[in-house]
Amino acid sequence: MQNVLRLACACALATLVGCAGENMNEWGQGSARDVITRGGVPDPALITIEGLLASHELPGDRAQCKALMCPRPALAVAPNLATGQIEYWVRIAMSSSIAQNNFVRPPLDMVVVIDKSATMAVDMAETNAAVVKLIEQLRPDDRLGVVAFDDRVHQLRSLGPVANDDQVKQTVRSLRAGGGWNLEKATAAAYEMLVEGRKPNRMRRVVTLSCANPIIDDEGRDKFSQLVLQHARDGIGHSFFAVLLGYDSRVAELFELSAGGAYRNVAELDQVAGIFDSNVDAMFTPVAYDMSVAFNGAEGFDVVDQYQRGALTDTATTFLGSPGTTLVARLAPAHTAPMPRDVGRITLSYVPEPTLGWTDAVSEQVDVRAPDSMGTGPYYETTAVRVTVALVNQAQQMKSACAAFHAGDRVGARSVLAELREYLSSEAAATEHAGLVAELELVDQLIKNMK
Repeated sequence: MQNVLRLACACALATLVGCAGENMNEWGQGSARDVITRGGVPDPALITIEGLLASHELPGDRAQCKALMCPRPALAVAPNLATGQIEYWVRIAMSSSIAQNNFVRPPLDMVVVIDKSATMAVDMAETNAAVVKLIEQLRPDDRLGVVAFDDRVHQLRSLGPVANDDQVKQTVRSLRAGGGWNLEKATAAAYEMLVEGRKPNRMRRVVTLSCANPIIDDEGRDKFSQLVLQHARDGIGHSFFAVLLGYDSRVAELFELSAGGAYRNVAELDQVAGIFDSNVDAMFTPVAYDMSVAFNGAEGFDVVDQYQRGALTDTATTFLGSPGTTLVARLAPAHTAPMPRDVGRITLSYVPEPTLGWTDAVSEQVDVRAPDSMGTGPYYETTAVRVTVALVNQAQQMKSACAAFHAGDRVGARSVLAELREYLSSEAAATEHAGLVAELELVDQLIKNMK
């Protein structure tokens, strides 16, 4: 047991910003739900608390926030079905003074780097279509440069105001695959454009689409890594899209740990043209760097477990976008009543993106306290924390039931699910949350599958 939960991450503003790393496999897209839907009983290893939390959007605290980010904790005192004990639960969401409906990002200087080597023979047309969609989302006050490369670098457009976009789009559409591959030289040319054309109060970003990943050595001393890290320190972000490639952990780590960096692999051909179908403002706007969230349990409590909704990796950058990340801490009281009112303390620190208007590093603390009177029954500060507790209990009990079933104890498995069903039915009625109603139907299906 421990009394501290520490997460160093580019944590997300609930429903507003997201981490740069890969998102966890959401429960709704995961194989556990698929197995149940098809009439089977999943391996318990397929059932994860994080995955189930990730498949549900829950509202954060709407209390006013005057800063770029504000931690908003919610407390629950409720049973853990797996242990049968009453435990304390702290759900930490994030709020922000940035409103989605009126946010206007700072002007952007962007250089797009397009791989046109022979490796792009299968997906050149789709990649070109994706870049055209990206260009169409830029504003008149943005500036754009375009570079294509094979074994040589071809400057298709020097960095300048977004004008004559029909001409540059036609140039991009006409690209044909062929020749060698020199990503490093093309990347250096893109950075050079942004360095030479630098203007104040503008975001700067390289966007690369490549059908081959750079080769990263163990210590990051290769020239490509040095280019990325050097210019990240100078305030130039880099988004790398690996087209028709598998996930490369070394390349992902390079971009996730560089300020303003982001990495995404696009593995299917039918996904390539739609890379930029979503809002590029969210995709390319960093809001903070080096964010750290720590929860310290107060004296009298032990943090016995922790969960998170959304991606939590040691990323260096928080981007505008979704999904939001929520941290959940489960605490065991060290003794019986009367319980102390001080439950713990949240410490938040980050460095804001300066073009958004905040310039000073932020460090703040928020105390989590129980109310003076909670009554004798379970206590839930918000509906969101109540639903969160229910989802954690659901995942734990489904995992336990599936383990019992595969061990041959079908009676015990159905007994666990029967208890879970009664609990979920009560929580769905109390919260009127549509997601819990859907999860109740899933449990009913799993019970049916075990007969």
